[in-house]
Amino acid sequence: MTTASSYRPEKRHAKLTPGRALQIARELQAVSQSELARRTGIAQSAISAFESGTQEMGLKRIKVLAKALAVHPAVIAFPDYTPPQARRVVAKRPSSTSAARPMKRAG
Repeated sequence: MTTASSYRPEKRHAKLTPGRALQIARELQAVSQSELARRTGIAQSAISAFESGTQEMGLKRIKVLAKALAVHPAVIAFPDYTPPQARRVVAKRPSSTSAARPMKRAG
């Protein structure tokens, strides 16, 4: 039987940048840079510079771009974020006596 502990974590080969995350979100929705520029009021050349990493977006622009692409701003701003491992919670089994008791009906 395979357990969660028998898997190895993935290897990261390249860091995902905010510009690359923007490009991925845009391309997954089949939106061109020109269309995104029209939706946001940000120049197409600036969007190209964001995606290539030659210009930083800043939080204000990230929010505008995220709204236009209908994604949470964190998808673009923090593309490499990995949440901490969730703690394993083991559910308690009901005792045999509680399972045998009938439930009271609401009056």
